[in-house]
Amino acid sequence: MKINKVRFFTILLLSATILFVFCSKKPTEPEAEDAVISGQAVQLKESTLNAIVSVDTSGTITFSEQSSDVSNLQQGSLIASKPITAAPYGFLKKVESISTSGSQVVVTTSNATLEEIFERMTLEYEKTLTMDDLDGSPSLKKGITLKRSKDNGFYFDIDDIVLYDLDGNLSSTEDQIKAEGSISITPSFTFNLDIDNFTLKELRFVNTTVETAELKISCGVSLSYQPEIELANLPFNPIVIWVGWVPIVIRPVLSIDVGAEVSASVGFSTGVTQTATLEAGLEYKNSQWNPVSNFTKSFEYNPPELTASVSVKGYTGPQLNLMLYGIAGPYADINGYLQLSADIFQTPWWELHGGMEIGVGVEVEFLGQQVIDYYVPAVVSYDQLIAQAQGVLEGTISGTVKDAVNLSSLSNVTVSVKKDGSLIAQTSSDYQGEYSVNVQVGSGYIVEFAKTGYLPVTYENVQVAGNSDTYLEPILQIDQSYSGDGNIQGTINDALSGSPVAGISLYLRLGLNNRTGNVVASTTTDYYGDYSFSNIQAGNYTVEASASGYTTTYFSVICIGGQTTYNQNGTITPIINSDEIRIILTWGEYPNDLDSHLTGPTPDGYRFHTYYSYKTYYYENELYVQLDLDDVTSWGPETTTIYYPIDGLYRYSVHDYSNRYSTYSKDLSNSSAQVRVYKGGVLLQTFHVPTNTEGTLWTVFEMFDDTIVPKNIMSYESSPSSITKASSDETDAHLLRNLPEK
Repeated sequence: MKINKVRFFTILLLSATILFVFCSKKPTEPEAEDAVISGQAVQLKESTLNAIVSVDTSGTITFSEQSSDVSNLQQGSLIASKPITAAPYGFLKKVESISTSGSQVVVTTSNATLEEIFERMTLEYEKTLTMDDLDGSPSLKKGITLKRSKDNGFYFDIDDIVLYDLDGNLSSTEDQIKAEGSISITPSFTFNLDIDNFTLKELRFVNTTVETAELKISCGVSLSYQPEIELANLPFNPIVIWVGWVPIVIRPVLSIDVGAEVSASVGFSTGVTQTATLEAGLEYKNSQWNPVSNFTKSFEYNPPELTASVSVKGYTGPQLNLMLYGIAGPYADINGYLQLSADIFQTPWWELHGGMEIGVGVEVEFLGQQVIDYYVPAVVSYDQLIAQAQGVLEGTISGTVKDAVNLSSLSNVTVSVKKDGSLIAQTSSDYQGEYSVNVQVGSGYIVEFAKTGYLPVTYENVQVAGNSDTYLEPILQIDQSYSGDGNIQGTINDALSGSPVAGISLYLRLGLNNRTGNVVASTTTDYYGDYSFSNIQAGNYTVEASASGYTTTYFSVICIGGQTTYNQNGTITPIINSDEIRIILTWGEYPNDLDSHLTGPTPDGYRFHTYYSYKTYYYENELYVQLDLDDVTSWGPETTTIYYPIDGLYRYSVHDYSNRYSTYSKDLSNSSAQVRVYKGGVLLQTFHVPTNTEGTLWTVFEMFDDTIVPKNIMSYESSPSSITKASSDETDAHLLRNLPEK
């Protein structure tokens, strides 16, 4: 979708098929030289043209009476007309047959070509379009002002044009995509034509535009959309070129479109100023088409204002078309663009590019040449890095450390963050066992936990997003007095049915989130879905669970020396289609009832909300989204599947239904709640609830196309009737209010 695509629809109306003006040849009008008109051509006098009653779409021309001109017509004659009442766009025709109906003469015709009417002709024409060439008042959208530029061209002022309004209410501006700025354009074109011996020898069409465009695109919410609107439409006076007695008329029409190709997980604002001289076109010579292109450019920019992942590409540039005989002819599409890409997981986390894309082509038949959609999409493809984020974007790794036996908070635990064997950052847990450490965005971090008198814990493969908190699951450190061997037991449940699953292969690795290390033990679930690992050295482990027909998953377990630790359950999901998305919520024994809430876009432009009371969303009898399983008796799982993902913003939240009436609660925060997001057979991301934080609503993440942006926002509400999502905009607030009782 082009954001500021300036189109020049120049309609070349040749002879009578193409828009002629009601005028006769004037000394000041351009004229082609060295023209020899075919002996088959018959010039119709003014009186004969006035006697035309009708010209229908099939090419049948009816004359009110016989005349000397008409009597000279025979099969194969070539006739032309300027615009008249019966033929407002004129015509260039070849006579097929002649008959009479009473006093009227009926002439059946077909379209003729320039190569038929001209034995020889040479045409060279150049024109710069200015404000003085406008035909009447232009059509301008509200917010657009047209002025004369310094070089007598066109200056368009764009004042806060609303490209898209999410809720349809123009008074609420935070949910809109807006454009503002200015465009200054001086367009010109060259059209050269050479016919000899009734054959096209050369044709050259070049569109040249001098342009300065300053554009700012902004959006206040997370969304994915590709709006485009027409801002202005400017018709020009016809340009008449006389070739003998045959007039060739060019009537330019300038239109300006503004649009945006936006995929953003957060509000943003970005802008760029481009100054360019752009040239593009086609040349036909030696029976071949070749593109013509050239450009100069410069860019200036405004630093983008954003805090999370964004992709927005904007275009500005002219398109010039020449329509021959009302049929598409040569065209040139010149676009300068800005492209902002931001990824909170990368360094640098944003880049702003400017560039040029020039495409030229010729379409269908004209001038007797059979050319079907000949197009060169990238005569010029130029990209320049204008600016990028300076410095380092950071995120935070946060969590809590507790004693594995009595679950008391552990203070003064040394928390070390490492990458590629090097120490990146270090901190200590406070008196509540909480820790928080800032690191550069990226992946592959290893977090180590150490305290005198306790066994060390390693948490692997940590990914950190910029400007956000990455919460690790609660770290349970084992007192060295429990350092002997112990046993691990639990059950593996199906994410869709909640039922135990037999025959699941389990592999045990030392360390949390360790998916590739050495396997220290393995087993298989029994008929009841139960498993056990016996005589395992005390420590924190990761279990890999896999089976045919299921997506491989991982979950954390702990082994305390001299004990059997029960209820270390896992959830495994059946394989879904490659484009489907599944979200699985699990938690501990308390609270007994947590609820999944998913809101998202609908194909008809609205938003759905699935939760325990409305478990499905259908559109045109197709199931798009479903809460597959709602658990009310601890542990989970609660599973939601998006069967048909569409463009737009999805938001996932977890509500503490058990404590919905509480005025103070940390139960959700201390529930060990975990959310896993799958697409096809791939685990995209895992989220852990923020610990030691008040609230009964956890806004977990927002998802835009395949981009997942962590939110991890805890908010407190006393009851479902007053729940609103905890996010920066209130687009879905009404979807989480007045929830019914279970």
